[in-house]
Amino acid sequence: MRTIGLAFIILLFFSGCQSEKKKEEVKDTVGTLPKLDTLVKEISTDIGVDSLFKGIPEQALPYVDSTNFDNFKQQGISNPTLITLLKFQADYPNLEDIKIRYQVRFSDDIRGLVITYPISGQELNTTLIIINNNNQVVDEMEIAYDEIAESAIRELTLIEKDKLSIEHWNYFSEEPTVKRKVYSIRADGKLVPLKN
Repeated sequence: MRTIGLAFIILLFFSGCQSEKKKEEVKDTVGTLPKLDTLVKEISTDIGVDSLFKGIPEQALPYVDSTNFDNFKQQGISNPTLITLLKFQADYPNLEDIKIRYQVRFSDDIRGLVITYPISGQELNTTLIIINNNNQVVDEMEIAYDEIAESAIRELTLIEKDKLSIEHWNYFSEEPTVKRKVYSIRADGKLVPLKN
């Protein structure tokens, strides 16, 4: 029994010595490791908006946008990332339902992105977002609208290189009425209302 106890004490002594040696080895190893921050590279979250425009069809100008429930049929590309980067604030909360329809070039420095989205199950809105070469939203304008609850209001727009001509149709009365608004597109992309 004494020999078993003595063997046990010797075993504990040697195992204790080895653990001291292991602790020193671990300390030395830790000291030789490079700092973590030198190995981690920053991942850029800056996605270029230009790269996100690839694949979006370009529409030649002049062009009449008369988007409505009859001709829309869910055309376009769903790209919540681009919509978020452009900081577009739609009245409709679901970014998946916003469809990027096409883009237009007003000049080498200014482009327009046309998006369509439902406001409700009975209203459809189309907006032109004007963007400069720095990928900043310069201006935006509703260019087409349709509602099917009463089928009484429509909006359509002639898009040209230097202006927008918007027609707002009202079918509530026996004789339809139309209001026209014309906006000049400045060289910086800002929309300026012209006198009719």
